[in-house]
Formats: sequence, structure tokens, C-alpha cells
Amino acid sequence: MGRFLSCGAFFTMHHNRMKNRIDIQRCLLWRAVQCDSAILVIVRKLFIHGRIHRMKKGVTTGLAALIASTTLTPVAFADDHSSDVKEDQQAPDSSSDESEETGEESVELIDTLTLDAAVEHALTDNTSLMLLQYRLDNLKSQLDATEDDHRDLENDIDDLEDDFDDLKEQPGNTFQPRYQIHNQIKKMENSLDQLEDAFEELTSNQVTLEFNQQEAEENIKFKTISTFMNLVMTKDQLAFTKDSLETQRKQVKATKRRYDLGLASRTEFRTDQRELTRLESQIKQTETTLENNLREFAADIGIVYHDDLSLEAPETDSVEPIEQEETTEELINNSYSMKTAKEELELAKYKLEQAKENINDTEKDVDAKDIEQAEINVDQKKENITQLKEDLKKAIDSLFTDAANQYQTVMDKRYELDYAKEDHQNLKRRLDVGLVSQLEYDVARTQVEQAELDYTAAKQQYFLLKHQVDLLRNGVIQTGGSSQQASMK
Repeated sequence: MGRFLSCGAFFTMHHNRMKNRIDIQRCLLWRAVQCDSAILVIVRKLFIHGRIHRMKKGVTTGLAALIASTTLTPVAFADDHSSDVKEDQQAPDSSSDESEETGEESVELIDTLTLDAAVEHALTDNTSLMLLQYRLDNLKSQLDATEDDHRDLENDIDDLEDDFDDLKEQPGNTFQPRYQIHNQIKKMENSLDQLEDAFEELTSNQVTLEFNQQEAEENIKFKTISTFMNLVMTKDQLAFTKDSLETQRKQVKATKRRYDLGLASRTEFRTDQRELTRLESQIKQTETTLENNLREFAADIGIVYHDDLSLEAPETDSVEPIEQEETTEELINNSYSMKTAKEELELAKYKLEQAKENINDTEKDVDAKDIEQAEINVDQKKENITQLKEDLKKAIDSLFTDAANQYQTVMDKRYELDYAKEDHQNLKRRLDVGLVSQLEYDVARTQVEQAELDYTAAKQQYFLLKHQVDLLRNGVIQTGGSSQQASMK
């Protein structure tokens, strides 16, 4: 379901918060973008569509960090591109001014957000994924250019070899031109070797970057699901605390009456009052935390936060045991971290082989130290794989153990809820015949609500664990600090 907020009202609501950030974002991005032409396209699109005004949380920092850390080769900008950039820089201001003046444009507000919709929003136009894709496109372009250069160089060498053979068949002294052609061919062959080395490294980098892209997408999905479920659980806890507050107010009134009649001590009365104050403070703090976290989550996935925004809890009633269908070895080999580590090992082995082949070539500038360093690099990559296998095995075993334990917790909480309902029903019969007071019955009802909350929370935790197992099967194994961190936007 969606509602619409006029653009004028929207800008009024966000103007004070965004005003100081806009200029900083523009300055940072447009200075940093000169470092890498591949990222120019995405930043220009953001400016063209005015999205720089409402850029999602963490985008500016993420863009600057990726631009600063990129290893791609910069490309000179043409003059007409520079003029386009200047025009693009001015476009958001004019479009924003028109929107504020006319108020004709509107921003859709989402009233009820489902989990699937949240994941979709998190992946749509995700800046981190877009930057990875542009870097990948740039890398593919470099690979294509390297292939073209390699093919052209091979053709040039073939032509020179034909010229060399023609000179051999000609009468007279052709030693000098043949010697020059021979040297030229030798230099071209060295250049050809360098191109082959560059092509091998670029190909390896492309494979690694594709792994990073796929892993980042899976991480974004799981992070969105995890944050969404934590917000739902916080909302449920808040609702229960509010119900407990009403019961505690009745308890305080009852204790006050008993205290006035001399049937309760001052300590009992003060204890009930302190509990009431504690619940009120807890509710206020939880409401503030929930609002801030929901506001941050909305910014992360790229939707507009408003006071009526609510989350629709997903169905968690289906609880089945999670079985490890694949062997641990299969899960390890299927993980992106292991695939990346093996790719790095293959590249290190290739460089070692090249060093050994070129040790006797005086023009290659390779000595025994280079071979020793290449061998050390290979050994290091092998050791990394050995350590990674151990870490991933521990993570896999731990995850399936947690899943089994949480399944048992769900079963236990269900039994506790059944017992609480049974006790409450027995108390209802005693209430009907006047053996217990209404207050005692209400307190018992709170215990049932607590059992319901515990059961629901246990199912929600199990729901998260199932998605974490899905994440593992999709190639992302979360270890204690080695897992890739990915921002949602």
C-alpha cells in the first residue's frame, strides 16, 4: 500500500537535515570521480536524476572509498565530456528548485513494508553493486583491449618473419636488415609475453571481482532480512511491554488500596511503584530506539521514512528441522571465499612458472631472488587455503549446531506456552467461582503473553537461521571477522 506526499511537504520535512550534507556530497564525489572514468557514469546519472539530494545513508562515504581504492586505469576525458559534466552538476539544483516552487512532483510513501519488498528495494539501484558492475565492465574492456593488442602483435610478428624469409632468398648481403628484423621480432616477442602475463592477471582479477559481486549481493539480502527481523522482534517486545505496563498500573492501584488499609507494607507499595517507573522508562527508550533504527533502515534500502511506516512480519509458523544436505567439503569448495583463495593460488603458480621460464633470458630481468619470492608467495597462498578450510569448517559446524539447538528451543517454548495457557484456563474457572481476584487473573494472563512472545521470538530466530543456512548454501560462509561486509546502499 502506498500514499503520496507532496514534494513541497517532503522537502520541508527533510530540508534542515539534508541541507548541510548536499554540498559536501557534491564536492566529495566530483573531486574524487576524476580518479576513475569508469565511475563517472554512475555519478553523472545520480546528478542527472537529482538523486544526489536524497542519497541513501553511507553512499557518499562508500563512493569515495571505492573511487580512492580502485586499481583500474584512469582514462582521459574528452572536452565534450567535461562540458556535459558541468551541465549535469547544475541540473539537480534547477530541478529541485522547480519541484519546490511548483510542488507538482510527489514522492510515494510506503505504509506497510513486507520482507520481500524490503529486499527488492535494497538491491534496486544499489550503489555498491553498481560500482562493482562498472569496475567489472571496465576490467572486461581492458581484457578486450589486451586481446586486440595481442592479436595485432602476433600479426606484426608474422609479417616481420615473412620479410625475414624474403630477405634470406634475395641475392647479396642482407645480413644487416635481417639482423634488425631479428632484433625487432625479439622485442615484439618480449612484448607478447608481457601481454600474455597481463591478460592472465586481468582474467584472474575478473573472476575474483565476479565472486565479490555475487557475494556482495547475497550479503545485502541477508543483512536486509536480519535487520528487518530484528525490527519486527523489537516491535513485538514493545507491544508486550505496553501490555505489561497496564497490568502493572492495576497492580500499583491494588497495592495502594491494601497499603491504605494496612494490609500491605510500604516496601511492597514502593516496589510496585519502582517496577511501574521502570516499565515506563523502558517503553520510552525502546520507542526511541525503534524509531531511529527504522529510520536508518528506510534510508539504507532507499525508501522514505514517515511516522505511519510499519513492517509486516513474515510467516514463521512453519518450523521444520534443518538438515545438512551437502557435505562440509562441498560447502567449503562452493564458498566464494574458497573460490577466491584458489584463484589467487593459481595466479601465484602462474607467476612462479613464468619466473622459472625466464630465469635464463637476459632480457627478462629475472633472477633467483624473484623465483624465491614467487615460491614464497605460492606457499603463502597454500597456507591461506589450509587455514581457510579450518575456519570454514568450524563456521559450518557451528551454524548447523545452532540451527539444531534453536529448533529445540522453539519446541520447548511451544510446550511452555501450552502449559501457560492450561494454567490460565484453570485460573479462569477459579475466577468464575470467586476463588481468585481479577488482578490475579490479569497477572496470569501477562504470563501467557510472555510465553507467546518467547515462542514467537524463538520462531523468528529460527527463521533467521534458516536464511543464514540458505546464505551458506549460496556460497557465503560467515566466519568470525573474515566475512565480507556489504552495505545495503
